[in-house]
Amino acid sequence: MIKEFLRVMVLTTDNQRRRALRKAAAVIGGFVFIVTGILAGLVVYRSASVQESPPREPVSQEVNQQAEVVVVFKEGCSDSSCRAQKSVPFEEGMSALSILEQAGFTLQTKAYSFGTFVEAIDGVQGGEGNRYWMYYVNGTLGPVAADAYGINPGDRVEWKFEQSRL
Repeated sequence: MIKEFLRVMVLTTDNQRRRALRKAAAVIGGFVFIVTGILAGLVVYRSASVQESPPREPVSQEVNQQAEVVVVFKEGCSDSSCRAQKSVPFEEGMSALSILEQAGFTLQTKAYSFGTFVEAIDGVQGGEGNRYWMYYVNGTLGPVAADAYGINPGDRVEWKFEQSRL
């Protein structure tokens, strides 16, 4: 096609050159349109397939290098008979699940393609009475599987055995 274009540019009249230029511009425009569509599709696919923890403000170095985990075994209970609270040394890369493991609780988990869910903590099994283990970080319900939600130093992770909202 390039050879034909160059031949037309050298050996033809102005009218034929203009037609050849229009044809070349149309081919190049079509190519740019297709490449742009492919790139846009890749961006949409990538953004739809990746779920990240919500952005949070940077943590200063002066913050307590601990993270706190609270497990509430009975909904609405605030005394120590139905809840456990532990501080855990913060480690880079900790998740809402790993802090629970590091705090020494006995866990039963189930891995899915999208992440790991907690089915039981210290023998309290989810599913009965439509109650399940749900986690909150600094008071906000976790939006992704517990192993996919990264925590920061000073965070408070609460695991509550509560009625499903679904």
